[in-house]
Amino acid sequence: MLKKKKRELFLIQNFVKLFSYLLIIVLTIHFIFEETLKLATIISRTLILTIILLIIEEIYWKTKDILPYKHLIVAFLFSLAILTFSDYSQNFLSYAGTILGIENLDVKARYLLESQLGFISFKELKPRLYPPEILARYKTTNEILQEKVLEFRNQQYVLELKIHELVNKVRKEYGLQTLEWDEKLAEIARYHSKDMALKNYFAHESPEGETLQDRYKKFNYSCRIVVGNLIYTGGENLLQTYIYTSYYYNPKTGEITSYVFQTVGDVANATVQGWLGSEGHRKNLLAEYYRKEGIGVYITNNGTVYVTQNFC
Repeated sequence: MLKKKKRELFLIQNFVKLFSYLLIIVLTIHFIFEETLKLATIISRTLILTIILLIIEEIYWKTKDILPYKHLIVAFLFSLAILTFSDYSQNFLSYAGTILGIENLDVKARYLLESQLGFISFKELKPRLYPPEILARYKTTNEILQEKVLEFRNQQYVLELKIHELVNKVRKEYGLQTLEWDEKLAEIARYHSKDMALKNYFAHESPEGETLQDRYKKFNYSCRIVVGNLIYTGGENLLQTYIYTSYYYNPKTGEITSYVFQTVGDVANATVQGWLGSEGHRKNLLAEYYRKEGIGVYITNNGTVYVTQNFC
């Protein structure tokens, strides 16, 4: 009974000792050939190897007097050396990798050995860059002009109101009553400005003979201002200008190379100052009897600005 217990104790001590050695070996192999350590895999594979070696050891002690182990060990080691570095897909190291839980152990071991012996060298490949290409060009003069035209068109109503404000500012300076904004008059004014732009004329009467009075009637607008023996039924000021003050051009080809653009405020101020600089227009603008006005603006693709001012 005592002998049996000693035998069991010996087996346990031998198991722990062998497991510890194998754990160190397996852990080292994993550390060398694997990027991450999987402890569960390492411990399970070590446990299996320990049990297998203990079984082999037990078989050895019971058959050592029967089998020629010395010759078998030499033959095994020789075969192992051949299989380790053989070119067969299933060599010893590939089987060992399966047992140890390491993929492609044969390839990794061969690479490590050959690189350490100087048979191969390692070279890190870096991405090759070619100078970048950017597709870009300067805007043409016409493209810049069209952008500015669009900008002014988007601020058409702002321009109309700005002219209206400046007109009233001037009337105040002359001690006159300010004019009320009349949207119906503004519609008539916009209609005439657009008609002049599209038909390429600049006058109170259209090429078809449409007059200011005709336009008032067309829009069903009635205006009647009695001053003494006179009855005023409306009035109109016109102005043609540009969204730019000047431009540069090539004298040989006549091609425009750049524009000097105005702001909305600049155009509004130039419009009112233009009317004030003309006796007839100034008389309309400063007439005491007018109470309302409407401003209509139209801007062409080439940057021409048509402004119509209608009174009542």
